[in-house]
Amino acid sequence: MSRSTVATTIAALALTCSASAAPVAWADAAGGSIAPAPAAAPPVGRSATPLPSVAVVHGTVSMRVRAAAVLGTVLDFRGRVPTHDSGGGILVQRRVLRGGDWLPAARATIDRHGAFVARWRTSQVGRIAVRAVVVSTGRSVPMRGRSSGAGEASSSIRITVYRPALATIFGPGFYGRRTACGQILARTTVGVANRTLPCGTMVEMSYSGRRLSLPVIDRGPYANGADWDLTSGAASALGVPGTVRVGTIVIGRVASTPSLGSAPGAPAPASGMAPAPAGSSPAGGPTGGASAGG
Repeated sequence: MSRSTVATTIAALALTCSASAAPVAWADAAGGSIAPAPAAAPPVGRSATPLPSVAVVHGTVSMRVRAAAVLGTVLDFRGRVPTHDSGGGILVQRRVLRGGDWLPAARATIDRHGAFVARWRTSQVGRIAVRAVVVSTGRSVPMRGRSSGAGEASSSIRITVYRPALATIFGPGFYGRRTACGQILARTTVGVANRTLPCGTMVEMSYSGRRLSLPVIDRGPYANGADWDLTSGAASALGVPGTVRVGTIVIGRVASTPSLGSAPGAPAPASGMAPAPAGSSPAGGPTGGASAGG
């Protein structure tokens, strides 16, 4: 499967989190909180797109930061304010839902040139809006929202924090068989197996500077200590050669139809097998997300 080169503009990053975001129905079990996923998920990707590199906001308070990171890594927020604010403080705040509280992420002191660098060790997974707030000289840095000591604030920009996970590949030996979610697996099927997420859950996966939106269509993996099992089509689209570390976020959920993960207009592969129960193990289901492991 060929990879397309899709231009990604910095301007697209100057958006706040969607107002239609809704909490996901499952709990985070690996540390760090989860930013709720949008109610409407994007379509299944047929090819990976480049990860945006830098998010930038201009204005009286300017700021730039890496647009994508992995949970637990440190993000540097670099920016500039008018020099009359020198000696004051900067509070970088984060917010998941529009209308919700702005929570503290990082603090820094503004130097005599009006520049600042604030660092946040990421503790939340998902699409996150961030902004920088100037705190006047002699005032304490507010913990939440705005206070009497808070001055200018930058516009918010959106970053993505991915959860690190181990992914493997399955497919060869299972083509033409029905997945635990009811799809007939083909070489070009783009999807992923997971042990617990509901069928039709949409996941954005990042690897080696690229990202891909794909649905949960099977159960597994059950070997190698992996968290995810990519179909051959998904692995090809993302450039995954075998067992690798990836980044993941849940981005929504779609209906788990028989054609989910298939190329638009592609005929469904023939199969006489009945669908397996969605929670079945490898022994109880036709594919079970069995891992080829790379």
